[in-house]
Amino acid sequence: MSLPTILHLLQSMGKDYFMFKSDLKDMFYNFPVRQADRTFEGFSHPVTGQYFVVPFYAMGISCAPPHCQEFAETVQDIIKDEEER
Repeated sequence: MSLPTILHLLQSMGKDYFMFKSDLKDMFYNFPVRQADRTFEGFSHPVTGQYFVVPFYAMGISCAPPHCQEFAETVQDIIKDEEER
């Protein structure tokens, strides 16, 4: 048994099928961090010692993937609800 081709999949979807793709590689940068928590995500310059604060989710922060996933699923639900209207 072989996998279906892209053309076969598209033809099987029907004329009213809705599909989209989005590149979410920078999605973490769309989630602001509370002002009170920003100092926890900051870093110091190795030479000057100046402290920089990151105002949004940084890559590697443990809560970012589940929050981003929840956001993406919510957007998907909204699109699905609009489609059903």
